[in-house]
Parts: sequence; structure tokens; C-alpha cells
Amino acid sequence: MSLLDPRRSPLTYSIVIGVALITTILTFTALSGLAEPAKLDPRWADAQRDLKLLRRAERKSPSGDTLPAGTLCRSDPAIAAETLRTRLNTLTPVQIKSVFVAVEPSRPNAPDFTPVVFRLEIHGAYADVTQTLGDLARSRPVLFADHVDIVSEGASTTLKLKGEVLCAIHA
Repeated sequence: MSLLDPRRSPLTYSIVIGVALITTILTFTALSGLAEPAKLDPRWADAQRDLKLLRRAERKSPSGDTLPAGTLCRSDPAIAAETLRTRLNTLTPVQIKSVFVAVEPSRPNAPDFTPVVFRLEIHGAYADVTQTLGDLARSRPVLFADHVDIVSEGASTTLKLKGEVLCAIHA
């Protein structure tokens, strides 16, 4: 006869089943507690707060853009290129050595934007060159600089600037 034979002792059999059931419940409870990530509530609250901030920022822009106004040009890229060329050719109080402006095709990683690339070389007094650089930095649409080279040559300074302006195709 076996220890778990219900004919011999139904109470023993009931106790073994009860212990197995309690062990199963405790194991399930412990494993489910381990499966929950630590500090979930604060992380969830942070994610909800960030989502509200993003939605609020999106509502502020009537076009749905997430970039500040004036960052992108909102005209035809050819017109934007000519406007940029004129702006770069009329910089004061520096001497303009060279200006190059061209429209490039859209890039695969940013198909909604058409880049208008430029290269500029100016020469003048250090204060005039830095003032001109500051004026360009504050101008709209934003000039995204890829390369800036400023060299002091005694009493004068040379600035070489290479970058782009992004035009929204759907503008």
C-alpha cells in the first residue's frame, strides 16, 4: 500500500493535494511579481507627462510641424536658392570672395525636404566677419552649417562656410 492511497487515509491524500495547490499558487504569485518591471508607476507617469508635452507642442503649430517657425523655407527651392544667393552676395561690411548656391535632389532619408546647398567665403576685419556670421545665424530660414572655417590673417579674417537650407516640398 502506498502512502497516498485514498483507501488507506483520505485525509493524507487531501493534505497532499492542498499542499500542492498552495505551492502552485505561491509559485505563480512569486513569478508574476518577478515579471513586473521595477518602478513601473514612475516610468509610466513620466511617459504620460512627455506625451502631454509633445501633444501640447503639436497643438501650438497650426501646420503640425514640430520645428519652430522660420526653420524651413516655404517656397519653391529654385526661388529659395535665388533668394539665398542674393542675400549672400549683399552681405555687409565684409568683402565677398565667393558664393555658390545650388538646389540638390531630395535625400532618401528625408524625402519631404529639398536641400539648397551653399558655399560662402568672406574676408574682412575680425569684428565684421563675426558680426556677419551672427547675422547669418539669426536669419530665416535657418542656415544649417556643415563646415565652418575661420582663419585670422593678421589684421583681417577669412570665413569659409558650407551648409544648406531645407525647403519643405509640400510648402
